[in-house]
Amino acid sequence: FRCFLAPLEQGADVQRVTQLHYREMVEPTGVWQDTVEAEFKPEHRAFARMLAQEFGLAEPDVDVHRLVFAIFGMGVHFFVGQPVIVQIQPQVLADAAAVEELADRLAGYALGMIAAERRRRRAAAAARGAHR
Repeated sequence: FRCFLAPLEQGADVQRVTQLHYREMVEPTGVWQDTVEAEFKPEHRAFARMLAQEFGLAEPDVDVHRLVFAIFGMGVHFFVGQPVIVQIQPQVLADAAAVEELADRLAGYALGMIAAERRRRRAAAAARGAHR
């Protein structure tokens, strides 16, 4: 999350470029397809494979992919929602220290999401075992 959120620390010009990237995600023109293929898909797949291993799966299933999107989405929100966030609680993105603290919090939240998915999987496996 620290690397991902770093542009929030780099001033208005970098933030505007980043916002243009996210606008392309929301309103695609096709310009960003190469970036999706070259950067987003490989990062998503790598994280999904790591989580699949964590859950003892040979390959990521749809719930692993949901979790990857949810975790990445936490970071994306702070770019897409930056104007609203600053109006509601400007201290969240006030300076480099605030962005670093945000990155740490998001990492902790992500670990909580992973733990919750692990518990959900265990409960589902136990329920399947009880029905046999």
